[in-house]
Amino acid sequence: AYQYEPNEPAVVSRLGSFLCYAGLTKQALPYVKAAVEQDPLDGRHSLHLNAVLLNLGAIDSALEVAKKTSMLGFPSIFLGYTLALKGDHDSAVAQYGQSRLLMNSIMAMPTGAKPMTEQQLEDYWDVASKGVCSGKEEDRLRYCAVLDMMHATLPDKVDHAIVIPAIWLGYPEMLFKTIGEKITSSNMPSLMYVWGDNTRTNAIKQHPEFLSFCRRIGLVKAWEKYAWPDAFTEPQNASKCI
Repeated sequence: AYQYEPNEPAVVSRLGSFLCYAGLTKQALPYVKAAVEQDPLDGRHSLHLNAVLLNLGAIDSALEVAKKTSMLGFPSIFLGYTLALKGDHDSAVAQYGQSRLLMNSIMAMPTGAKPMTEQQLEDYWDVASKGVCSGKEEDRLRYCAVLDMMHATLPDKVDHAIVIPAIWLGYPEMLFKTIGEKITSSNMPSLMYVWGDNTRTNAIKQHPEFLSFCRRIGLVKAWEKYAWPDAFTEPQNASKCI
């Protein structure tokens, strides 16, 4: 598609995002940047660029993009997450929690789940914002416990509302039993956050089952065909790099 429509932002963005999901961050960057330049008002393109910049360690640039993403109408959880990686935990918690102002009014509950009360929503966002952004281990573990409950009780065990926080919390076991069991168009974009170089995402990549997980979902076949991810120096050294 890119060969035929290199100036179509939806095509360019899709190519860049798939490279990002597969950990091919450096290859993804020019396509994702091009998509933003071609269609600057589509927040999805900015969201992909934010993730790529985070994975490259360009936190300040990622922060500027995250601010723009929120201005384009996307939830401020991505801005909160970026601020947390920059070390501004108080602002991060505030921005992440502020998403409730948008999400409580538009967020659809996963299929088959009962609507949450107003107090339950408030409690959820309090736990979520602190778990992802406070930098405190007790807050992280508290949110991990909430994800355990969601996975046990929700009809959709692989909903992105479980998968994205699992990655941001550095909870590899939850990632393995969600995306590792079933990839959907909704939860697959979560993979772009695995490749960042920070304590929590590194805990996922360093897990002894990570390469088996990648093989199970088809990433290893993709790497063998196209290129191994930036996190690995050589295919034979993959187990050493994780």
